[in-house]
Parts: sequence; C-alpha cells; structure tokens
Amino acid sequence: MTYDVYFSVNQTLVNTLDIAARVAIEQIGLTYTPVLVPNQTYYWRVVAKNDWGTNQGAVRNFTTGEAPSAPALVSPANGATRVSLLPDLDWDEPVSGSPVTFYSVYLNTYDVITSSRIGRAATTLIGTTTATEFSCSATLTEDTEYEWKVKAENGFGSIDSVTWRFTTVDTTEITEEFLDEAVSYLTGIATLTTNHTTDEATFTFAPPQTFRDFFDALKNGFLGTYLIDSVFPIKMTGIPGISGEILLEDADQIETLLSIWNPSLSGMGPLTIKFTPDEVTYNVWFVQAP
Repeated sequence: MTYDVYFSVNQTLVNTLDIAARVAIEQIGLTYTPVLVPNQTYYWRVVAKNDWGTNQGAVRNFTTGEAPSAPALVSPANGATRVSLLPDLDWDEPVSGSPVTFYSVYLNTYDVITSSRIGRAATTLIGTTTATEFSCSATLTEDTEYEWKVKAENGFGSIDSVTWRFTTVDTTEITEEFLDEAVSYLTGIATLTTNHTTDEATFTFAPPQTFRDFFDALKNGFLGTYLIDSVFPIKMTGIPGISGEILLEDADQIETLLSIWNPSLSGMGPLTIKFTPDEVTYNVWFVQAP
C-alpha cells in the first residue's frame, strides 16, 4: 500500500487531484509534515493505492493560528508622575493574531544600567490575567521610578509590549502642596492651621460661612486636581445626618453630598476628613470659630 498526498491553499487543485497540489507520491509512511505559515487555510486529501486499484480520501481543511500582535499600553502613561502606590495597569488587546490566552504583567524599579540592556527591561513577573487590566496588590515605594510591560500569549507564540516608565507619588510633597494651596483657595471662607509633623490640619470657619462654601471651593479649586489624578481620594466620617463613611473620588460626588446635606455651621461639631493617598492618612478637622 502506498499513498499520494495532495496539499495546497487552493481547494480546486486538491479537489481535482491536480499534480500541482501533489506533495508526495507513492509514500509508504502514514504521516506528512508540511511547512505552514500563520493564519492560513489549507486543503488536503490522500489517495491510497495497491495492486487492485486506488481509493480517494475526502478533502479536508484546517486553518493555522497566529501569535498575537503586541498589546498597546494605556495607563499609567509613559513618563507619568505622582502615580498611586497601588496603581492599576491598563492596556489594549492586540489588534491581530489568534485570541490571547493570557497576559503576563511585568513591573520593577527602573535601573538605567540594567534596563538599557536588550531584553533586560521590566523582567519581574508580578502576575497573569485574562483581562486587559491588572491591579497591583503590593504597595510600591514612594517617589520611585518603575518600568512595566505586558506579554500577550497564546498557543502559537507570545510577544512583549513596549516598556513604559512612571514615577510614584511623593506623599510628603503632595501633602505640603495641598496644604499650601488650601490657604489660597479658602481665604475668606476658613482659616487654615497645620501641623506638618503630624500631618494634621484644622480649618476654622468664620460665620456665617457654611460647609457648602467650603466644598464649593474644594470642587472648583485645588481639590479637583487631586481627585482627578486619583492621588487624594477622601474619606469623610462624622457627618451629621449621614451614617458611616463616605469616599469622595471625584467632584461629582462632592456635589451629590451637598445635595443631601447643607447645614449651616450653627451647632455643628467637629467633622473629620481623612486625606488618604494609599496607605497614608491625613486628619483634617473642621470647627466653628469661637
């Protein structure tokens, strides 16, 4: 028993047993290993022969897969500063290739000597995911430059993204800047006194100013910048008429709070707001002027 093998990207040639598609003639073995290219459909059939005649097998086909193209990093942007100590890493899925099986995420501190060598940038694996985002579970070091990349992988291969770098927030610098800007924006609404040793600040209001005046200043002024950058999420506790803790992460949430609670200062006790860049907490007290 021998076999003729027909194999081609042209289905008609295989259907008609055209000699142009015949890749093996009177082969004794039961396997044939073709050279394939990615993302291509192939057609094939086998004709069996012996002394009593021939028999044609059915035409079959298959399509080869392809390694993914490189994922495109999105956030944190390359060169970003004041990045959270627990950042979310985001990227776009590859635009071509077979579906990604999983992504490997690499992140480590940037070293100008080591990272400049080919293949040595961002070599520390911090996790894998099937999504196009990854949340760091280990707190990063303040005011430190990091590099990161993502590898897309499937059954046909893998490819790395470009390597990007970012610098984490310096919470000491942010705190000083925040308090300095607060003095400017709150002039005429409240008097600010600070203790930079304990990172505590006290706003003393001059009646008849209300908390809405204060929060309008926050929303329209300096605080909006910190919220948008996700550097200063704010946790509020001790709000009269509102139980539990409220987390403010954008200006719209400040407006929502004001829409349901807008008392004057009269009879108001201390209110605590915690400015919380990641692991660090800053206590801010609001009191009525004596």
